[in-house]
Amino acid sequence: MRTEMQLLRFDDLEPDAPAGHWGVASRFVERAGERLTVQVCEMAPDGGAEPHAHEAHDQMFVVLDGALAVRDGADSEILVHGGEALRIPAAAVHATLNGGESVARYLVLTYPAVR
Repeated sequence: MRTEMQLLRFDDLEPDAPAGHWGVASRFVERAGERLTVQVCEMAPDGGAEPHAHEAHDQMFVVLDGALAVRDGADSEILVHGGEALRIPAAAVHATLNGGESVARYLVLTYPAVR
């Protein structure tokens, strides 16, 4: 069996703004069967997402540039900077905000995969 590598360019992927999110361009890089969904995201200054939870999916936010403020259901906030990651367990309420002056670039890893 021959497998081939595939180069994906983020700018070639169609951006999407998930429901309840504003100022966000999310591009699905991979939906690997049942295992993992990978998104590359950019959040504009003052962009964010309203409080929500993913009942059956864990998520990992991997911040590449800028920072994201992530608030949990008890109104505790964690500021995640470039070079840091935050794991959000399934069913945990979370909301995000880019309170900085520059675009926040980050990856969202969702597992098991979102269909």
